[in-house]
Amino acid sequence: VAGKFSMAGGTVTATNTTLAMSSTSASIVGGSQTLNNLTIDPSTAGTISLATSDLTVSGTLSVAAGDTLSLASGRTLTHTGATLTLPDTATISGSGTLVYRSTTAFPTTGNASSSLTFDATANDQTVSARTYGGAVKIDNSGTLSRSVTLSAGTVTFQSTLDVAESGSGSVNLTGAANDPTVNLTGDLTCSTGTGNTITTGAGTWTASGNVNLTNCTLTTESGNALTFNGSSPTLTTNSQTFNGLNFSGATTPTISGNATANGNVTLA
Repeated sequence: VAGKFSMAGGTVTATNTTLAMSSTSASIVGGSQTLNNLTIDPSTAGTISLATSDLTVSGTLSVAAGDTLSLASGRTLTHTGATLTLPDTATISGSGTLVYRSTTAFPTTGNASSSLTFDATANDQTVSARTYGGAVKIDNSGTLSRSVTLSAGTVTFQSTLDVAESGSGSVNLTGAANDPTVNLTGDLTCSTGTGNTITTGAGTWTASGNVNLTNCTLTTESGNALTFNGSSPTLTTNSQTFNGLNFSGATTPTISGNATANGNVTLA
């Protein structure tokens, strides 16, 4: 399709088909429909926007090198398929949200700067070691317990990270198997639910913002330390136990609630 593609006002049956967007500047109106495969591959570097209404891709979602898939404010693109192709110079951006439901680990390449929800309602998931530029949410809206695994290496969240149980099933964000290093530029929260758990692994977690463990159970492992490097961070403990706590460069840190430290507490 070389121009705008609108699926509003009708019903789309897209079994075993691929929608390929070839314009350098065009939009998709999702119409709350489901496509099998979606390819963003303009003839030269370009931007395709999801606008007006939402879209689901049940097969392969592919953004070609040098191209951008932009999600407009208030729009949601849900990917339930097995393959998301995002080469080094490809980008998913915008003020909208990509809901990722795949069992396949999120790509380690490309640029991901839109809001991103790892939706573990139907299956366990893997958060790859990479930089996530937008707000990230770890969610389970189902009834069964799910695990979302942090891969080995360095996982950087340049905005907020929220672990949320929006259904009755618990969700565990875990680094136990891979001991990742985790960098948090924004706040870490557990906004909803009572069965949320975070298991750190042995790597260091560094937070530039606030950490609020209300609605969360935190399990830290030997070798792990939670380091704050912001100027005035707040740690809301929810009476959790920490292996080590470091306040590096924090001139006025605030600890709200009771906390137990099995290792060192350092103010520097």
